[in-house]
Amino acid sequence: PFFRLLGKAVQGAGSTGTPGQQGPDEARSAAGRRACGATIVVQLYNRFNYGIKDPNRYGADIRSALPAPNLLWVSHNAFEAEYMRSLAVPLPHWHFIRPLGFSRIPAKPVADQSAIAYIRDGCHFAKVAVPNILRSIARPNLKFAFVEPWVYGGPATLRQYRALVVVPYQLSLMRLYENIAHGVVTYIPSPSFFRALMQTAQCAEPKKALRVCEDAWESCVEYYHADLARYFYHFDSWEDLASKLTQSSVDPLSKSQLMLAEWPAHATNARHAWTALLLHAGVVTFT
Repeated sequence: PFFRLLGKAVQGAGSTGTPGQQGPDEARSAAGRRACGATIVVQLYNRFNYGIKDPNRYGADIRSALPAPNLLWVSHNAFEAEYMRSLAVPLPHWHFIRPLGFSRIPAKPVADQSAIAYIRDGCHFAKVAVPNILRSIARPNLKFAFVEPWVYGGPATLRQYRALVVVPYQLSLMRLYENIAHGVVTYIPSPSFFRALMQTAQCAEPKKALRVCEDAWESCVEYYHADLARYFYHFDSWEDLASKLTQSSVDPLSKSQLMLAEWPAHATNARHAWTALLLHAGVVTFT
């Protein structure tokens, strides 16, 4: 309803009738323009039409509101705008601002710091199939700790393990940025292995990225985006993962130190971007 009302206000912006000459529709449109006079920041996160029962109607409502000059669209990943464009809802302009990765969750003690952590979360493949595969490649010098998403303890806890294994079941996650900010050593499937896994895995969101972004899909999945890819180790098969995790060092390239050295500058830039955006919107002022 919000976008529908805003769209009606935008469509009525060209009316030249005076209040006394306007018909009922024009009068309501004029009232809508006054009600929507403030700058509105719309933050896109995990698909704009998630949970919508009538996505076609919802898309039409948003399209009607897109010309509104007081709408500022913000996304924390590159896929949101591509996904909207694929559904004929092209954003005229939008701002790409990643999360800061800030976390105040205190570290929990872990039972075995020599283990490799894996968070059981997401689609069935990530929650069930991958843990079973990891159990099959475990050995005396390669142990896995399977933790639940609601009790894993945040990035400060994850950093106590030797490393973290992630199979991206979502295009971006808050814990992705938190882990980078805290220097959590992370292993993910290589791009080619990830595509192969997604051929049979029932993970809807990555499949959307592969379908919508096609050959440019890596720029739509944050774990593989050119800005972030250097922070992660890749494995080309489950056997390759086992081999790399049984090396003397699971962080031979000191990626943990790289993250800790580089991420503060990103966080500063993101804060500046939000400040500039909100100043433009008139939400915050400095005197």
